[in-house]
Amino acid sequence: MRVTWEPVPDAEGYFIRFGVNKEELNTHWQVIDGNEALIHCLTSGVRYYVRVDAYNENGVTRGTEIRTV
Repeated sequence: MRVTWEPVPDAEGYFIRFGVNKEELNTHWQVIDGNEALIHCLTSGVRYYVRVDAYNENGVTRGTEIRTV
């Protein structure tokens, strides 16, 4: 799955959170110095919910959830 997003001003990094239940995005991928990621650890044929959260020294800003096909 390729995930891309608009950079957030002053973000030090991002957490891509994903899972099969939108209430439980228990798996995450951390990205520093970029605004895209290619995630290979998924099961084929399964629909995933994905959210990208930005963070810096002040805390985490929650992103908008999307559902993959």
